[in-house]
Amino acid sequence: MSSKIVGQFSSVLSRLNKSRSIIALQDASIALVPMILTMTFLLMIGEGLTLFSDTTMITYIKSIYRYFYVFFPLIFTVSLAVSFAKSKEVDPTALVIICVSMLTLSIAGDVSNLEELKSSTYFKVIPIPLCYFTASVLRYFANQHSLHLFKADFMSYHLNKTFNYIIPSAITFFVVFVLFMMFETIWQVMSQAEFTSHLAVTNTEDIFGVIMIKLIYKLTWFIGVNPSHIFSFLQYPYHEAFINNQAAFDAGLPIPNINAPGNYFFTDIGGAGSSMCLILAILLYSKSSRNKRVAKLAVIPSTFNISEIIHYGLPVVFNPFLLVPFLVVPVILYLNTYLFMSIGLVSPVVVAVPWTTPPLLNAYLATGGDLLAVLLQLVNLALGVLIYLKFIRMLEASHLDEGLVKDFMSRFDLESSNIQALQYRNQQSMMKNLETENQVNAFLFKLSHGKLLLNYQPIIDTRTRQVAKVEALLRLQDKHGNIQLPTFINDLSDVGLSTEIDKWVVKRAVKQSHDWPSDFSDIEISINISPGSLLDPAFIDFLLDMHRKSKHPFCIEILENQAVFEEHLINEHLKILKDEGISVFLDDFGSGYSALAMLPKLNIHGIKYDMEFTEQLESAEGAAVFKSCLEISRTLQHQTVLEGIETAEQYTLALQSGVNYIQGFHIAKPLQHEELAAFIQGYGK
Repeated sequence: MSSKIVGQFSSVLSRLNKSRSIIALQDASIALVPMILTMTFLLMIGEGLTLFSDTTMITYIKSIYRYFYVFFPLIFTVSLAVSFAKSKEVDPTALVIICVSMLTLSIAGDVSNLEELKSSTYFKVIPIPLCYFTASVLRYFANQHSLHLFKADFMSYHLNKTFNYIIPSAITFFVVFVLFMMFETIWQVMSQAEFTSHLAVTNTEDIFGVIMIKLIYKLTWFIGVNPSHIFSFLQYPYHEAFINNQAAFDAGLPIPNINAPGNYFFTDIGGAGSSMCLILAILLYSKSSRNKRVAKLAVIPSTFNISEIIHYGLPVVFNPFLLVPFLVVPVILYLNTYLFMSIGLVSPVVVAVPWTTPPLLNAYLATGGDLLAVLLQLVNLALGVLIYLKFIRMLEASHLDEGLVKDFMSRFDLESSNIQALQYRNQQSMMKNLETENQVNAFLFKLSHGKLLLNYQPIIDTRTRQVAKVEALLRLQDKHGNIQLPTFINDLSDVGLSTEIDKWVVKRAVKQSHDWPSDFSDIEISINISPGSLLDPAFIDFLLDMHRKSKHPFCIEILENQAVFEEHLINEHLKILKDEGISVFLDDFGSGYSALAMLPKLNIHGIKYDMEFTEQLESAEGAAVFKSCLEISRTLQHQTVLEGIETAEQYTLALQSGVNYIQGFHIAKPLQHEELAAFIQGYGK
């Protein structure tokens, strides 16, 4: 029963962790790691030099670290805008400009110096809702084609895109400006004094109050905001309690207060959320090489209670799997610490120790030299590791096996080795179509131990009765030599590999076609391309480059589905390909969406009719329907292909129908590269 509940809980967390918005927030956090790492080591150098001297240079070094975190919300806004632009598929430059401008404007009237900026709660809290909302609004207006200034055929794609974002960006700026100015007004009307009065601490020894403060602090850290300045007022009563502890210790009297600021040495070992516990859990038990690398980078900073690297690098920030332990571990360690201090086994905190003092040493010094305090910290450390361990396993079980992905990418010479980007691209589809991560990993294992092949199926010109085209078809040969059915192609898309595979097919087809006889130069190579690839401008540039390198004409076939009809960007890209001499055919027409009214608007050369039309040619009604479809195609000046010709009767009926090209097993099954030349030369003779 318990394992079933854990499984259901893990499934919920996995779905949350794979939502596009959560991934965007995590990506924004990870992007900041190099800067955070640099600032962290700069602080460590400054703290180290302080032991020997205290010069102007050391002060300057520490100031750089301090001002980095003063301006951190602005830096985070840039990173968030770039990540949400990727998630919402909008122009990153436009989104960054709008978000940074809005953040600056929103605080311009309230902040006049760095100290006010440092203490501004609004400045720290607003970046995430600002970037998310702005990205959503910009996406809406950018998809309103009536707001576009130019169409694709007036200028280059990139220049066209820039101009077409002018009006949507201006409207977005106005909408966001009005709404966030209203929000800021409400924020200012809310009395901070009234707000803080509800959270004011009246009894420092109230266990429940301490737990609530810890939860507030950890939740704030979890959303990427440092709570030390926002909620610093909550610590004032505990500072007074600590002063009383110091006075009692100096006077040799009993220590009056257990709850004092230095308790975080026992409850947040290595930084917020007991980061050292998390790091040790990863180093001892993790199977993820990436997670271990991040943990190794974070070990030394965490030794000095600097936890930002593990927070933003793993990340802990906006990671649903780590929310529970990040909140629970400090609370449990606090209760354990309170127990041992209340019964007198361990001394309460009585000495002020720098927050960068390493674990064990800080416990010993803060309690006035109590060795049992060191033992208590070790017990807390072990307890925290055990709690984090379960959630680390759940987190890693929800991810693709990195080794399988890397092995697959290297075996087939694919370009994208960035696993984070691979997971980002199609997580929602993967979770919808593949029930568990184990299925995904099993599928990648099958690919990694198999062999991708390209077969070619001839397409006949009904006028000349000769081979005019060949369709490149992807096949998988397993480790036993068996050829897999092409259903695995959908699985490739589900795990986010469709664009990489499309590139592999195009490059392999161009390379193999160079070996064909010179008198085959007029034969067109037809390649299936996923709609997702056609959304990527870089892929369009890749296609154009491969077309220039090819000795044969190019044709791409795109699946007839709703995405093709609704994505205006795909149609713009098809126009670019069409203008450059690459033929575009709508594949499997009649099997899916089939929006006839949209056909005149699509930038295509022709239509490949689904084999269902072939199966109905033998009936009068079916033949009449197909004839009507061909009349529409002729009206639109579309070339036509009929696939699925499997019998001699279908072959004859297809020739009589007036279709331009035919394809099917009756003519030829998909052939290996080495068999193609002989078939073409001998066909019809």
